[in-house]
Amino acid sequence: IACGRQRKVCIRTRLEGETSPNIPPESGKLILWDTTHKGQMGVVSVLLFSGADIYCRNKSGVTPLMISVSQGHDNIFRLLVDKGSNINLQDDNGVTALMRAASRNNEKVVMRLLRAGVDLSVRSEGGLTAADFARQKEHDALARWLDALSDDEGRTEESVNDATLP
Repeated sequence: IACGRQRKVCIRTRLEGETSPNIPPESGKLILWDTTHKGQMGVVSVLLFSGADIYCRNKSGVTPLMISVSQGHDNIFRLLVDKGSNINLQDDNGVTALMRAASRNNEKVVMRLLRAGVDLSVRSEGGLTAADFARQKEHDALARWLDALSDDEGRTEESVNDATLP
């Protein structure tokens, strides 16, 4: 199905024709992953409502939640978290949404993930933490802050809410 500019209408028509939103089109890309990558919030909403697999992955194991963080689509990120996306999933290299947010210095997403209970101890295949990802991109204040939170074994939702970003 060629959708072009009328993508939202095309997707809705496809779904009304009882085609699963989880079957890849001719391009081989899953529609939810592709529209998340492109930042098409309206289409993502329709797909989620229609039962699209929130955990679909690309060939590198990247989920829609991860790509929303990487592409800076904060509105789609919030929607996926609200719909119950697992915030601790790792791609094929062990990289998480938190690591992606830290490498982008996206403090709002980092905070939202922390409030949602993200696991700060997760390491990538290379043994790196989210703080290490921030440090690699020279986001040193965020890296120090994440290190301090990682050291806080008694971390609670209240302590995260009370914490101030660097």
